[in-house]
Amino acid sequence: GTHIRKNNIFSEKIPLEAFVLYEEPASFYQTGVWSEALRFLFEKTNINNDSQKEESLEKITQYLHSQHGVRYDIYSGTPSFTVFNSFYLMNYLKKEAPLQEKAVSNTPDKFNRVEKKIVKASIQNFNIVNCNDQGAAVSVLSGALGIKTEVLKINDFGYINETKLVGIDNSFDFISTSPPDVCNNPFFANIYRSPLRIFNFKLKKINGRDYIVDNDNLVRSGFGYHIVCAFLSNNKTFSDYANNRNQYEKDVLIYDACAGPTLGLDLDQYTKEAIDYNHKPDPKQRLVENISKVI
Repeated sequence: GTHIRKNNIFSEKIPLEAFVLYEEPASFYQTGVWSEALRFLFEKTNINNDSQKEESLEKITQYLHSQHGVRYDIYSGTPSFTVFNSFYLMNYLKKEAPLQEKAVSNTPDKFNRVEKKIVKASIQNFNIVNCNDQGAAVSVLSGALGIKTEVLKINDFGYINETKLVGIDNSFDFISTSPPDVCNNPFFANIYRSPLRIFNFKLKKINGRDYIVDNDNLVRSGFGYHIVCAFLSNNKTFSDYANNRNQYEKDVLIYDACAGPTLGLDLDQYTKEAIDYNHKPDPKQRLVENISKVI
């Protein structure tokens, strides 16, 4: 990306663009915030006249969920633009990656599904994401404006309530399901999971254990973990609440561009709205996995 630094604005013969930020850009822009990131934000997300960080976070999250043109990996939930703690911002903005979705079997199941995986390839148009990518994207782009956020990982997330999964609607159905634009079975394209985008079956005993299965004894899928963007208006961090996680749940605001979208609920409200059944995670299973490098 093109880095903007205080000492190069007037030393290089480049067109002058003025961007008003809340504070200094986040530290993961190691050599200066990218002009491409700021241009994307001010042209796409309508933040020009915002005066509150929460307002800008809402607009960024809404845009990345509903307008950026990416869609969830309904086969396995594989990240495409996030590798460990690095985020490939330019690839994400352009929706390009050295990846492709490839069938690993040519034999469809009775629902006409084939097993697919994301594999390495030459650079090409690519818009498949998961929660790692979406959580990182909100954090990285808001960080360009000087909004301090964290990437929060919620382990043992469980089954999800009906929600708008980014980019997924009834055009992906293997079995016609209504309503057309919500989902509570995120990996319905996986041949080892139920093909129902909306799963309405209840608990069933199989060999003495509780399962949620459909009429074909195929299980409902859930999130093993889920990643969101977390914002604290008091300028504290997750680690500042090491001895008071209950207060953290009240203070933190959650922004989810993968499912929902969620636009600023506290953590308790968020888990009640997002998680189905009795799978509310143990607070000890919440971790911060911040982006340390933007590529």
